[in-house]
Amino acid sequence: MSSESEIRRYGKVVVLEHWLGILIIFSLIITGLFLVRDWFVHEFHIYGAENYVPTPGFADSLHLYAALGILILGAIHLIAHGGQKEKPILPKNSMKELKAGLYSLMYLVFLTKKQERGSGEKYLKSQRIIYAFTIYVLGLAAITGFLYSMGLLGDHMQIAHVTAGVLVILIAVHRTALIIRKRDKIALRSVLATGTMPEWYVKKNHRAWYEEIVGRKASDFKDIEKTKPKGQKPIEAKEIKEAQCVFEDGQDKQEVNDKKPAPQS
Repeated sequence: MSSESEIRRYGKVVVLEHWLGILIIFSLIITGLFLVRDWFVHEFHIYGAENYVPTPGFADSLHLYAALGILILGAIHLIAHGGQKEKPILPKNSMKELKAGLYSLMYLVFLTKKQERGSGEKYLKSQRIIYAFTIYVLGLAAITGFLYSMGLLGDHMQIAHVTAGVLVILIAVHRTALIIRKRDKIALRSVLATGTMPEWYVKKNHRAWYEEIVGRKASDFKDIEKTKPKGQKPIEAKEIKEAQCVFEDGQDKQEVNDKKPAPQS
């Protein structure tokens, strides 16, 4: 691979799913805010508050259709991921991923310089735990919404559906804030447009995934550098720098030093 080549992360269908998901969740949030406002003023007898910004007549039906749409889209998405052999988006170690999720919150409030520490798999640990939490919250919203629409959840218990809706909003705010905080145009471009990432970017931010793609470890580039004749610039010197600049820490350096042969007297 050359330094200019692209590595595909998402298929075109997945990119379309991202757009549909954003539009549907945006519709759910907007209509949901109107409906929860109406529920709140009715529950606490705050008359006249709805006159400032009247609730659109289609808000109720649009909210219902959007809910059905996100359920169908979510089912398709889960089936697609379920068919993958490795299932890289699913949590692998819940405690480590929960810790990474909390670490990402620290990153949002500028308490740390990096979103996550680790070897850089295809999906970061914080992404996997947020993905699982999103499925849980949307499922909770779907169940409580269904119970309410069937008359099995009274007006007083609608607070359960409202709570699920607030959690959905918090997840959306969290993901949006991360994009703004990172200012990562390449990742955003891959999610919403191309579905691909430059090779140098994958090597820098997703080292473990890159090693799976090329079939060798990034540290192997060091051996290539040693075999170059003196006075010549190594062809892959730039790649070595990119592979090591983010993920190599003190422990990695110690492991590399341990592999070096001992000097002979």
